[in-house]
Amino acid sequence: MSKRATAILAALIWIVMAAGAAWAQGGLAYDVRLEGLANSKAKDLFDEVSVLEDLKKTPPRSLAELRDRVRRDVKSLERILQSRGYYASRVSYRVERGGKRVAIVLMVEEGVRYNWTTSTVRWADAGATAELEAIVTAAQPKLPRPLLSASIVNFEQAVLSRLPEIGYPQPRLIRRDVVVDHATATVALTLDIDPGPRAAFGEVRFEGLDSVKPAHLKRLVPWQTGDAYDARLVDRFRLDLAKTNLFSAVEVETRPDGSVVPLIARVREAKHRTYGAGGGYSTSDGFGGNAFWEHRNFFGQGERLRLLGAAAEIEQSLAASLDVPSFRRRDQRLLIGASLRREAPDAYTSYSAETSAVLERPFADHWTLLFGGALEYSRVTDLDGTRHFYLLGGRGGVRRDDTDSLLDPTRGSRFSISARPFIGEQSGALQFTIFEAAASAYLALDDRRYYVMAARLKAGTVIGADLDRLPATKRFYAGGGSSVRGYRYQFAGPLDANGDPIGGRSLIEAGLEARLRITERLGIVPFIEAGQVDAQSLPDFKEKVFVGAGVGARYYTSFAPVRLDIAFPLTRRDVDHHFEIYISLGQSF
Repeated sequence: MSKRATAILAALIWIVMAAGAAWAQGGLAYDVRLEGLANSKAKDLFDEVSVLEDLKKTPPRSLAELRDRVRRDVKSLERILQSRGYYASRVSYRVERGGKRVAIVLMVEEGVRYNWTTSTVRWADAGATAELEAIVTAAQPKLPRPLLSASIVNFEQAVLSRLPEIGYPQPRLIRRDVVVDHATATVALTLDIDPGPRAAFGEVRFEGLDSVKPAHLKRLVPWQTGDAYDARLVDRFRLDLAKTNLFSAVEVETRPDGSVVPLIARVREAKHRTYGAGGGYSTSDGFGGNAFWEHRNFFGQGERLRLLGAAAEIEQSLAASLDVPSFRRRDQRLLIGASLRREAPDAYTSYSAETSAVLERPFADHWTLLFGGALEYSRVTDLDGTRHFYLLGGRGGVRRDDTDSLLDPTRGSRFSISARPFIGEQSGALQFTIFEAAASAYLALDDRRYYVMAARLKAGTVIGADLDRLPATKRFYAGGGSSVRGYRYQFAGPLDANGDPIGGRSLIEAGLEARLRITERLGIVPFIEAGQVDAQSLPDFKEKVFVGAGVGARYYTSFAPVRLDIAFPLTRRDVDHHFEIYISLGQSF
């Protein structure tokens, strides 16, 4: 009998001697201890799979049951040690008596850790082309290195997953040979891989379409028939189909057939019509509400028509917009809009009509380019009397957005910059350009994203026309629920002799919030904001900086947080209220 077998037999005899009475009373209580295992990762892995630990609160009722637990843990330890490169390791155990409980001690002799020294990939049929060898070189870790089974699996998967991206849709692993050399404590890996036939994209067929026209969806296909197969493009196509919001289910199936890969896109159309309503309140603006109707497939090619009506104490409007995707090219959209608007804040009263057209085109990850134009008529009554403005405007700009939510961002940032030149007529030729830039950033302080810091900056300037020549609707103002809270709408700036806002040709705003979520549904948000409006295009900072601060409550719904803020003007004048209250849907920025 070997020494190891003798030790195991002795341990079992000890168990029988110590446990007879205990089993008679309902099972043997025990503790588990590891000795000789220095590798912390191996310890963690063992803790996750140990049967002895997992069933400790259920004492074994027989010697055979305890023996089974011990043997299973010994085998688990041996497998874990080999997966960490300890091919010469040994695992044994002993039993120690101690009152009413016994200790099962698992003893480990780690031995030397083996190194992974070489890896070879042999290609069936295709042969070792430069393209295939480049895949191996890119996927292979730096050798030699301590052996980890996970590293070998990762290398294997890296090679197999890369092949469908360069024209091989059906690779398969034929054989994996792991040769262990105990004399040198090294491991050599050989993979036999069949890449399969090189293939090209075939025809794309659609199933499940009702009102959506196939021609629109074919414009979303990011390849040409006959291009080399690339699984990444298939994933992109699947995602783009889902992002149209035309379908409640999307499945893209590939059917490799020799050197050609035809595809079937199975979809289930969603309801294309939606209507809704919303509202808000602030002490400066009063109550406001809006309602909309939307059709997301108006002409059968994913066009989104939206009709919107809004009414508040200081503004009423009717608007229509048409969003045309894949306009002239796959990644470009055309936005057409028309609106009728009445505005009656303290600074002015305006009636306006506007039509616009804007092209949007992404040009990098999270970046979008915008360019277009607008035609506008407005009748504005302010301190200077009633004037009629006829304006033709352009628009160009870029924006970047990598945030995780439109209405409740917790990470990422937003940035935009735009220029809007206008030419027109109002008692003579009129020409000016509005420049604006805005940025905001969001930083989660914990993994659950319950504690978020949010900051924003905004700046703008108008050049080309004096302040008294500018339409009141094209000037900059500060104050209100989406600007500097604590002040009435447009009141965080210079006032005229009647105590009404004048507006300015330049603007600077900044804000900081701490969004603190207390429970799953409730949160509080302390905030501080500041803004300055100046009559000059380049501010000389002689105008007063208006600062507001306050605290808000948030009720988090599945769609967006409901916001209730109370804000106080820290740079208060006699015309300013002692506080302002704001209620709306979504975070303030």
